[in-house]
Amino acid sequence: MKAGVTAARETGRLLLVNSELSLALEERADGVHLPGGGSVIDALRARNRSGLDRFLIGKSVHSVEEAVVACGDGADYLLLGPVFPPISKVSSTALVGLSGLREAVGRVSVPIFALGGIDEGNEAQVLATGVIGIAGISWVLGYLR
Repeated sequence: MKAGVTAARETGRLLLVNSELSLALEERADGVHLPGGGSVIDALRARNRSGLDRFLIGKSVHSVEEAVVACGDGADYLLLGPVFPPISKVSSTALVGLSGLREAVGRVSVPIFALGGIDEGNEAQVLATGVIGIAGISWVLGYLR
């Protein structure tokens, strides 16, 4: 992990650890991305105690209401979805849709990344909602093949 943090800093990039707050703090990563459910509050407390100048806290959310709560709790950015049925897996989570993305962008003060079923056929519609970017698995892996 230390090599990853060092490489990120040497190239002017950020390194965020997925889900593991204690590991992110131990390795002095630039931040942590928290999964859906639970609260951002523990991460905020850790950030305040960490002594790090800047520690980003991201949060996965699955509805406009969850986005509002996570923003209010102090998340620095959000990952909101699924927008459309996911390509890489079966999900029982309710779809946010384009209208949900648009509403969330209008109601929170932090950047939102969209996730779920996004591909070259709908990316322009997703970006038109005001999200800062798109996250994904299948679409990215398709480009790597």
